[in-house]
Amino acid sequence: MSTHHRFYHVLSIVVVITLLFSGLSLSSASAQGSDSAERQINFVEPDHEKGNSNALAGTTWYVATTGSDSNSCSAPGSPCASINGALGKAANGDEVKVAMGIYTGIGTEVVNISKAIALSGGWNTAFTAQQGYSTIDGQGSRQGVFVGVTDVAISRFIVQNCIESGIYIDFWGGATVDKSIIRNNFGPHGGGINNSGILVLNNSSLHHNTADSLGGGINNSKSLTINNSTISYNSAFWSGAIHASPIDASV
Repeated sequence: MSTHHRFYHVLSIVVVITLLFSGLSLSSASAQGSDSAERQINFVEPDHEKGNSNALAGTTWYVATTGSDSNSCSAPGSPCASINGALGKAANGDEVKVAMGIYTGIGTEVVNISKAIALSGGWNTAFTAQQGYSTIDGQGSRQGVFVGVTDVAISRFIVQNCIESGIYIDFWGGATVDKSIIRNNFGPHGGGINNSGILVLNNSSLHHNTADSLGGGINNSKSLTINNSTISYNSAFWSGAIHASPIDASV
């Protein structure tokens, strides 16, 4: 392929055990490029901090598509309508439970997390069991989730149709994302997830995300840990699956 023409590189990665860039180590993973030639990659774990404590305990807040942000949002029968509505009432250490449904926004991002909280989706309407996923939809016009603080836990969400990345983690931010699907998002860097802070990705899937420049699936510039997750069919000008800055990565 000519180097004089701009091209998109599509890369599919299945993470078998553990992948770590700057605070992250890959014991065994296979990477497959467009030529279908398989190769083995080994990453060595650097000797510094990894991940978040996520030791959260506090008040529980509730969100459902049938709710209202003027509700108390502190009981299953009186939920907020928006995730940001509940986050506005929450404090550090609280949990926000989100019922199944599609959640959109009106600002720069659908969800703005500025407190150390646990955000859990996929709840039934009675909030007695997690039976699926809650969907954060950027509608092709806004970012999905912005994380500006550490010790954030996000689980059982679909993040889709977002611009400026499905999830963006600020330099001062840190999040564990578990049992989630990040798909069909776009960004200049890190279409699926753009991580400038600390990211732990567990039991999740990133697919069909696109970046103009670096990292269609994930763009990482600080600390990234991936466990038992699939990154596939993402595209970018450079590094379709994951782009990791050499500043804080040990390979």
